[in-house]
This record gives sequence, structure tokens and C-alpha cells, in this order.
Amino acid sequence: MCAPSAKLCIASFPMDLVSGAFGLRAATDPERLVVSEVEPSEGERAVQRSAVCLGGANKRPREPESGGNEAAATNSVAEFIAWCYNLCKKDTCMSKLRVAVIGVGHLGSIHARIYSEMKNIELVGVCDIDIRKARKVARACKTKAYASYKDLIGQIDAASVVVPTNLHYQVSKDLLLNGINLLIEKPMTKTLEEADELLEIAEKRNLILQVGHVERFNAAIRAIEHLAHKPRFIEVHRLGPFPNRSTDIGVVMDLMIHDIDIILGFVKSKVARVEAVGLKVLTNYEDIANARIVFEDKTVADVTASRLTPNAMRKIRIFVEDAYISLDYLKQDALIYTKQNNKIVYKRVNIKKEQPLQKELQAFADCVNTKEKPLVSGKEAREALKVALDIIEDIKKNA
Repeated sequence: MCAPSAKLCIASFPMDLVSGAFGLRAATDPERLVVSEVEPSEGERAVQRSAVCLGGANKRPREPESGGNEAAATNSVAEFIAWCYNLCKKDTCMSKLRVAVIGVGHLGSIHARIYSEMKNIELVGVCDIDIRKARKVARACKTKAYASYKDLIGQIDAASVVVPTNLHYQVSKDLLLNGINLLIEKPMTKTLEEADELLEIAEKRNLILQVGHVERFNAAIRAIEHLAHKPRFIEVHRLGPFPNRSTDIGVVMDLMIHDIDIILGFVKSKVARVEAVGLKVLTNYEDIANARIVFEDKTVADVTASRLTPNAMRKIRIFVEDAYISLDYLKQDALIYTKQNNKIVYKRVNIKKEQPLQKELQAFADCVNTKEKPLVSGKEAREALKVALDIIEDIKKNA
């Protein structure tokens, strides 16, 4: 993360004491302070403690005077530092988060466009092995094009990894080892072993690792979360035409994994078993699949995914003890059906429609800045990956 900086009037007080107290050193411009890794002395720590105690001051204090009573000067310095520190916490003084997009195919180019429009983001560059594609996206987003993601190391704080799934592990590992926070598009990796290694690296280095299960940011899903408590049966259909992309994975990892993640978020129980069937039609992987997921608490989820259907459909139906919720992901619309006076009645859930991917990328940037746990961290993504792999294994057994 870029460190905050501020313009200060510092000519009239002892700079060595002030700068040391907060690990600050003057840059080339003597009126600009930047944060650096400097260990304060004991005397400097005293100023630091005094400034922290005064950190609630809102009004600008009198700037400290050199000479005179040392204790008074120290208190005056501390008060002034506290004011400057609070000033630096304002958005106007915070540097932008430096981000890159690795892989600018269909989805990656959308990541790049959204980042380029975000006020708190500096899109440092976009990368693709097809440099012509990278340059085209870079021109549209007013940034630089790179053919190798390694050339971005040292220039960025965070990145979206939107390369083919079989490259997720190696690209993400290289970036994490170089201290870069990541949003990896789903599925997280191709194997659990790869996912576990990325999780370990991120945890050891205190880095944000978020995975792009974008439906978690769908306004309709967010609106019904409090209604879908203790579901007993869930039915999902995610159907669409063949995309001519993501052909390195089957429909379970391409599409169904979205709904697996949503279901695991709703059902607070472990998976007991899965039963699945699938068919290869246009690729070497399953292009249509159906899975039945049975949980230890007896909840059942029936999930169908297809990339062979002419018209797109993305719907989930959730049955709870006293209601039935029908949600359309595409329309961001939801109805809740209940029983009243021996009749079934329904009402539309109030939903403020939003762009899910935009919300996801903003949430990622916020998590990098605050170090808060993402809504879909690597741990949640690993759980969805495990269920997806179990479904694929069952499909192979039943082929």
C-alpha cells in the first residue's frame, strides 16, 4: 500500500525530533514528509506517545517554536504532529492503490476498464502474452501494456489475475511471493494442493487473497441473505450458450462453481456426499452437468449448469421452513412466497440494482487498504473448489 504523505510547515521546529517520532524522514523537498521504516529513539518515542494522546485534536494548533523550554517545545511539537497525522488520514492525502490486470481477454478487459474508472485506483498497467491485445486494452484504459507480468513486480500493490485456469497457480504464486495482494478469478486453482500453497503464502505475508466469485456481490443475493436462513432445499439452473472461451475447464469449474459458492454460503453444514452426471459435447470436458449435493444436516441442493443452451438463464430457488424464494441473477430480481390464510402469496424483494463486478473490485481495493477479510477469501474459494472437484470426480465415475 502506498504510504500517506502531507505538506507541512516545518521550518520553525526541530525536524530531527519530529521526523524520528513517527518514523518519518524528509524527502528531497524539505516541506514534504514521507513514511519510511525507521526505528525511533527513546526520546523520539516520548514525542510519539505525547502525539498519540493528542491525536483527537481537530483544530490546527500553533506551530512549535525552536528554542526556549524543552518540555514545552516537545509538547508543542507533539500536538502539531498529531494534527498533521489526522490530516494525513483524509482521502485527499492518501495515495492511490497501484493495481494491474494480468490477462486481458473478455473478462480481464472488463476488470481493466472498471479499475481505470475508480477514483482510488491507479491502473499501472495491463498484461497479456498477446501484446497486441494488451496494447489495445491499455489504449482504451489510458495505461501501459506489458507482455510479462514479472515486469510489473515492484510497481504495483495489487493485481487481478484473469489468466486461463491452468496458469492461476504459477502466476499467483510469483506475485504473492513478491508481496502483491491478489484477486484471482474463479476457480482459484485446478487442484486443492495448489490452493493450499497460495493460502499459506498469503497468510505468512499478510496479503489479501480474494477470489472472483462475483455472484456474492449480486445485489439480489445480498438482499435475500437474511431471508434464506436454514434452507432445506435449493434448486439452481445456470444455463447459457457456448462462450468460445474457458475451454481449458468444464462447465462445473466454469459456471457451476458460482452456485456451489453461493450454496455453501447459505447452508451452515458440511457436505455429506455428492452425486453427479455430465456430458462432453463440444469440448474435452463436461459441457452440461447436474449435481445433487447432500449436507450433513439433510439439506439438499440440486444444481444444473450448461453452456449449450441458446438462451441464458441464471436462477436459484431456495426453500426454507416458512417461505420459498425465487431469484433471477441476471435481472437482479427476487420474489418471496409465503402462506397466508391457506393461500400462497408473494411479494417482490426491494433490491437496489448494482454492477456486481464493480462492487467486487471496489471491495477488493477496500480490503487491501484496510486489511479486512474479503467476502470471498481464498478459504471460502477453496471450499467451493473442493466440492467442484468432488462433482467432477463423480461425473467421471458415472461416464
